[in-house]
Amino acid sequence: MIMKQIVKLLQLCTTVLLVSCSSEVLPPQVEVQPTTPPVVNPPSMTGNETLLPPLYPFSDKSYFIKGESSATASLDISAFFQGNNTPNLGSIINNGEKLNMIAMGGGLTAGVRNGGLYRVGQMTAFPNLVAWQMGMSNFQSPLFSGTEVNGTGYLELINDGSSYPTWKEVKNNIATVKAGTPPALTKYQGNLAQNYGLPENGGLTIAGRVVNTETLDLLGNRWSIGGVFASRILPDGIDDKSVSLREQILKQPINFYLLEDDSDMLLSLIKNNGNALSSYGYERYTNGPKILEKTIELLYEKAKAEKGVVFTWPIITDLAYFNWYTLEDLKTKAKNISINGNSTDMLFIPSQTVDNLFRSLKKGDDVFTILPTSTFLNTQILNNNTQFIKLYNDRIKTLAKEKGLALVDLEKIYHQIHINQYVSADGFKIDGGTRGNFFSADGIYPTAIGQAVIANEVIKAINQTYNASIPQINLQAYSKFVGKE
Repeated sequence: MIMKQIVKLLQLCTTVLLVSCSSEVLPPQVEVQPTTPPVVNPPSMTGNETLLPPLYPFSDKSYFIKGESSATASLDISAFFQGNNTPNLGSIINNGEKLNMIAMGGGLTAGVRNGGLYRVGQMTAFPNLVAWQMGMSNFQSPLFSGTEVNGTGYLELINDGSSYPTWKEVKNNIATVKAGTPPALTKYQGNLAQNYGLPENGGLTIAGRVVNTETLDLLGNRWSIGGVFASRILPDGIDDKSVSLREQILKQPINFYLLEDDSDMLLSLIKNNGNALSSYGYERYTNGPKILEKTIELLYEKAKAEKGVVFTWPIITDLAYFNWYTLEDLKTKAKNISINGNSTDMLFIPSQTVDNLFRSLKKGDDVFTILPTSTFLNTQILNNNTQFIKLYNDRIKTLAKEKGLALVDLEKIYHQIHINQYVSADGFKIDGGTRGNFFSADGIYPTAIGQAVIANEVIKAINQTYNASIPQINLQAYSKFVGKE
């Protein structure tokens, strides 16, 4: 009963907020339909205990997983960077000053890849790569230990001869999860961390809250996945029910930062209620810049750090995840198409229903079907979300200019990659397709090569803003080093 009242209250608040603000922030002829906040299906239960749900960006887990696999990660990224000269850091630091850089953000910053977070992904996350190129060989990421090298577990894409996705799940040497509310991962035991990327529902929002609030959030949880990872990073002896991760971060010396305001909440909405994306884009436009600006202000006030890098957001239509199944693919096979009474543009969400439709279709067949609204995003939802993300990105660009910060325009970069028009400075061609070299097997997060692309874009922005001369990663050589990773 209480839960129903909370959901009704949230719906009412969302409606009032959208109606009262729409005349000020909406682009001409764009109308937002308020949507119910998504409700996450509870993770697996054992009595009164909960286990950490997977990071996979699709909901029909049992359908797409076609078996288990084991893997042994042996890549040591430090071997690639040995022998680098100390670069010219320009105005980033004063003469004689040591570079103390931190990174904050979501799964992209953490190194999520192939639907999971594991040691190799952490090692090849863009903050680590940037740090190496800046001569900071001791940059600390909260790596999983050697016995838990495969972290949360992750996915291996199966090459079954089709263009559609199925995976095997890597399940050996994964991190221990102590069941509870919230669940608990094995504590990170290394040196003081400097990469504070938090997967799914993490990022700057979670970092600024008390790690374990035990209060109900918009997804119906009393804890967040991002909070579980934040608790893992907190040093032993710190009460995660009374402090935020950001409080701990600000206690350490900082003079440069990378702030990626994560897009991982997007994945939660896709998995649980894709039709909430309209209000999600609105929420991001309304609150995202405030959270980012507050973090920037605290970094200056508490750590006297005034230099760093901020990022725009990519548009969701540029993600490979939404290109496993396309209307264009249907049109090449089907004679006539009518989906829910029309054949207008839509983005299909990977699901058993959608997969069965595409796999069973034969050349010349007619497609007359009704699909559940949870399996696709219609044009209105896409337009609303895209318009608001573009408005959000405009505000981030303005903020960067006002604060004198370097800017990495992921919206522009991801679109260039999506249309296969991105070539690195050393002539390495980037493929943004579903089985290309930029997106990992989950279709959302970058491969090791993709992370290096982002690292180079960060370096270019730093060099331009702070008159530095940091060398870019040679992607030709790097691709040979990391191989299929």
